[in-house]
Amino acid sequence: MKDYIQMTNDVFSKIEEQKAAAKKRNLKLKKAGAAAGCLCAAAVIAVAVFASPRSDPGANVSTENVSGTVSASSNDLTTTTQSSNPHSVSGSDNTEVSSPGGPETSSPGGPDVSSPGTSTQPPDNRPEELPQHTADRLPLVVHDGRLYIYSAEYTGERNQEIKKLFETCLGRTTGNTDDDMTEAELVRCENLTSDLRGEVYTLKGYPESFRLCVVLDGQDRTIILEALVNAGIVKGSQLFEDMLGLSNKAGVFCWEGGDISDVKPADDDFERFMDALNEGRFESIEEICPDLYKRSDATIYMKLEDGTFFRLRLYAGGYVVYPVAGLSQYVIKLSPDVFDPVFNALQ
Repeated sequence: MKDYIQMTNDVFSKIEEQKAAAKKRNLKLKKAGAAAGCLCAAAVIAVAVFASPRSDPGANVSTENVSGTVSASSNDLTTTTQSSNPHSVSGSDNTEVSSPGGPETSSPGGPDVSSPGTSTQPPDNRPEELPQHTADRLPLVVHDGRLYIYSAEYTGERNQEIKKLFETCLGRTTGNTDDDMTEAELVRCENLTSDLRGEVYTLKGYPESFRLCVVLDGQDRTIILEALVNAGIVKGSQLFEDMLGLSNKAGVFCWEGGDISDVKPADDDFERFMDALNEGRFESIEEICPDLYKRSDATIYMKLEDGTFFRLRLYAGGYVVYPVAGLSQYVIKLSPDVFDPVFNALQ
């Protein structure tokens, strides 16, 4: 029989064994808990990353526009735009402006892109009149110290139709322009410098100082360009009569695809509207209507008898924009009695 000392030693040995076994169990539990915690943390992080706002590399939040070099936005007269900024030559929306034909202004009212699929801002009705091109800027031609910037392009039957307007061939385009060239550098380039390749023509019925076209080499395609940057235009009649000569060119209302439209204002209403435009003055959007692109809008799109197309953008409240680089950041404000009948008829 074991003596008391041996029995006591056996008891303490068992106690120590039990303590050691308990420590091992606790250690295993701690390790298992730590692993579970890591998995939970990883899951939380994954959910947070998935739910966080992500930028869309394909999204184009700049519309449109023009200051230093001319940037491309979204469409031409055969589709729909962009606003495009008017009085300079690049696509940035953050330059400043003072008067029509002068330096450019910032583009108000862009969409809120802070979170995907949601917006705290009203829809942006910025025009999308400028086309997509492979380059980062709009096509331009330098001629006699002026910058002629993309206004429209004609292909197929439309291109054949406007060939009757080709008047004097000024020569072939030459050279290239760099995207980072300023307006002052561009106007000092060699005459007919352009990124386009083709012959340059004046157009019958339009001043050479206002409108030219380039017939592209090897393509059934003609680009019309307008010199509205720093053109000193203040009054509507300087554009609509002196340059476009609209009173001498009958036109029909069209959809933007070119088909004749029966959605149009009454003739008397439209005549009063155009008379008021001629009397109106261009004013900075930034100064008189910074929320312009949040307003409901309508488009006047007309095919003129010479085969060219004429377009105006109308915004609720009496605001009218000529959506071509050089003037597209300016509006003419009309009174409700002449504006509303035309605007409402186009809704």
